[in-house]
Amino acid sequence: MAGARRPLRQLRSGEDLHSTPLGTGSGSGAGSCRPAPPPPPPRAAAAARPLPAHAGTGSTGGTEVGRIGKRREGGPWSSGGTPVFIEAKIKARDLRGKKKEELLKQLEDLKVELSQLRVAKVTGGAASKLSKIRVVRKSIARVLTVINQTQKENLRKFYKGKKYKPLDLRPKKTRAMRRRLNKHEENLKTKKQQRKERLYPLRKYAVKA
Repeated sequence: MAGARRPLRQLRSGEDLHSTPLGTGSGSGAGSCRPAPPPPPPRAAAAARPLPAHAGTGSTGGTEVGRIGKRREGGPWSSGGTPVFIEAKIKARDLRGKKKEELLKQLEDLKVELSQLRVAKVTGGAASKLSKIRVVRKSIARVLTVINQTQKENLRKFYKGKKYKPLDLRPKKTRAMRRRLNKHEENLKTKKQQRKERLYPLRKYAVKA
């Protein structure tokens, strides 16, 4: 068609559109080349922040430029760079002196808190709540461990010296060892065996030279 616009000139091999000035090349004139787009604006330099006192000197010269990630500086950091403050863990040594009622009440409070944290997890809660789930679960396990150990210790004191004990307080050993006869039962003899040993005792012989 005579009135159709002519297409843009084709780039030769190894020729860059941005490096070729306007109006040059194998076109029909100065207006046959599309103008080069402006270069992208430079990225804003991230604000430099000083490293903690315990960090060693590296290639950055004592500063950390725009680093986002897991970092511990008084507390763990989430993946988004937001500080997460985790509650202090419950120590088992602090629980051993408490009464059973106090431990059960603390256990119930921890279970309620765990259920609330799980709801927050489903509804998209903050990172601080999600990281607290593990701490609460471990705290529940510690409280249950202390309760069970204290109960077992009291039962051992109660059944000490008695003939029969609960199965969980008896020595486990193995199935064959539990069914083995004791020393008294192994030494018992029948009436017939006792009479035979009495009539025919072990005799000693001497050889005459």
